[in-house]
Amino acid sequence: MYERMKHPKSPEEVVQFYGKWPFYRVLGIQELASFVFSIFNGKMHYNGYKRLIRQLPLDDPHRNVLIVYSLISIHAWFWSAVFHARDTVFTERMDYFSAYSIVLYSLYATVIHIFGITSSRRPLAFILWSMLCLCAYIYHICRMATHFDYFYNMVVGVVVGAIHNLLWIWFSITNSLRKEKYSNPVIWIPTQCALLISLAMLLELFDFPPYFGFIDAHSLWHLATIFIIPKWYIFFCEDALYHKNYASKMASYLK
Repeated sequence: MYERMKHPKSPEEVVQFYGKWPFYRVLGIQELASFVFSIFNGKMHYNGYKRLIRQLPLDDPHRNVLIVYSLISIHAWFWSAVFHARDTVFTERMDYFSAYSIVLYSLYATVIHIFGITSSRRPLAFILWSMLCLCAYIYHICRMATHFDYFYNMVVGVVVGAIHNLLWIWFSITNSLRKEKYSNPVIWIPTQCALLISLAMLLELFDFPPYFGFIDAHSLWHLATIFIIPKWYIFFCEDALYHKNYASKMASYLK
C-alpha cells in the first residue's frame, strides 16, 4: 500500500509506502532529524526532572505527580528516538503507546493541579481519577494492540491534548481575574505553552514529503516541542514556590 506524491519544491516524485515517507539513512539511522530531535526532547525533560528535584518544596502536594510526569516523558522520548532510528513493529508500538502515555498523563496531572485532587486533600477523588485514567490507557493499548488504527490513535491524541490545553487556558484566565493581594507572575505560562503546542500540532495534521530526504512535518513537530518543554518546568516550579510564599505571606498578614 503506497501513495505517490510530489515533493512541494522538487519535480522528483516521492513515494510514500504504508503512510511513511522515505528518508536517507545515516549510520543506519532511518529518520535522522526526528531521531536527533527526540533525543533533545528527552534531554529537556531530564533537565526538567533535575529542576523539580532541586526546586519543588518537599511538602508540595504535586511533587510526586510532576516527578512521575518527567520520568514518563523521558521514557516516551527514548522510545521515540529508538523508533525513528529503526522502524520495526515493536519499536513502532512502543513509540505510539509511550507517546499516548505522555498525552494522557499530562491531562491526568493537569486535573490534579487545577482542581486540587491530591491524595492528601481529596483521597477518594484522587483514587477515582487515577483509576479512570489508568483504565482509559489500558483500553487504548488493548484496542490498538488488537487493531493498530492510526486514524483512531490520532483522533484520541488530538482530543485528549485539546482538553488538556483548554483546561490550562481556563486556569490562566480564571486565576488572573482573582483579586488577590499577591499575583502569580507565571500564571500565563500554561496558556502560552497550550497555544504554542496547538500551533505545532498542525505539523502533525498537515503532512508533507521530506525536504532533502531528512526534514518532514513530523520532525519539525519534534523540533518545536524542544523549546516548549522548559516553559512547563519553569511554571511547575515557580507556581509551587508562589503558592508556598503566598501561604506564608497570608499567614503573616492575618497575624
